[in-house]
Amino acid sequence: MFLTLNEPAAGHVFINEDVINLVKTKSEDFMEEKKAWKRKIEAQLNEWKAEADKWKARAKKKQVDSEIETDKLLNDLEKKQEQVREKLKKMDESGDEAWDDIKDGVESATTELKTSFKKALKKFS
Repeated sequence: MFLTLNEPAAGHVFINEDVINLVKTKSEDFMEEKKAWKRKIEAQLNEWKAEADKWKARAKKKQVDSEIETDKLLNDLEKKQEQVREKLKKMDESGDEAWDDIKDGVESATTELKTSFKKALKKFS
């Protein structure tokens, strides 16, 4: 059986042109709806990507800031450890008369070092 737009011949079925146009219109409407839906999803994906990129940038900045702070803390600890070592060396090199002064200096430097270690411990724990 064949479909035809003209007068049907034997064994053919006549299809009204309005029916064909209706089917085409429905098909076109479906395609437009599909495209619109796809654009909507793509727009949402782009929006989420932009937001995620902002979060990534903020995280990177925090990471850099944290690295800077960490470097400062570690450098401070190393510096204070070296100061204590230098004072201990002076103690070995000095006479008994300078003992009290050097002892006070070592204790003061050790207290500063302990404070720095506590600060670093809070940061890294």
